[in-house]
Amino acid sequence: MIDLGYGTGSLAVSFAAAGLTAVGIDPSETMIDYARQRPSADGVTWVVGDSRTLPLIHAEFAVMTGNVAQHIPDGDWQRTLADLHHALRAGGILAFGSRNPAAGAWHTWSSSERSVRETASGPLEEWSEAEEITPGVVRLVAHNAFVGTGELAQELAPLRVNAVAPGVTRSPLWRGMSETEQQNLYTSVGEGLPLGRVAELPEVAAEYIHLMQQTYATGVVSVVDGGTLL
Repeated sequence: MIDLGYGTGSLAVSFAAAGLTAVGIDPSETMIDYARQRPSADGVTWVVGDSRTLPLIHAEFAVMTGNVAQHIPDGDWQRTLADLHHALRAGGILAFGSRNPAAGAWHTWSSSERSVRETASGPLEEWSEAEEITPGVVRLVAHNAFVGTGELAQELAPLRVNAVAPGVTRSPLWRGMSETEQQNLYTSVGEGLPLGRVAELPEVAAEYIHLMQQTYATGVVSVVDGGTLL
């Protein structure tokens, strides 16, 4: 099974503990570091990336839980569905959840009163504002402030940032597989690419450096996949 956007990995490790072959994919390295600390985490193949890094495993099931589906914008959404279709076996099942836009849930997301809860790092004060800036696009600002230190973090959505989207890359990310399985993966994926091979880490790193040097470009997603989208 495939868990796309696994977050802290709780569902993926549950499937692994039940004896299923599980692959978890998430763009956050922080999340993957946390997920690897869970019991049964060794039974999951953890991958940093998005649907473009899905291994060709012909899975029976794929899931996007929580609000994962709502974090994928138009254009990327159609591509994500196509990537998942390619990764699933014939007759495979995809399950995901989504809010009903007609319910207008964002009208309740703005909090006039601030709430405080205890965390391992001390009391955390939270509040948020939400507004529909254009039809179909909601801007949410979530504030998180540690009471003891005054440290403040803001989460903004939507937010345009530059990003690198690598395809399958020869790297330690696949260390959950045996060397033979890794080589079979690299060969099978590479044979389907115009360049005839998967990416190497220095090639992906070079694209990160290129985007870091940009001083004005925003919202750029640089695809490093050997021509998969051609």
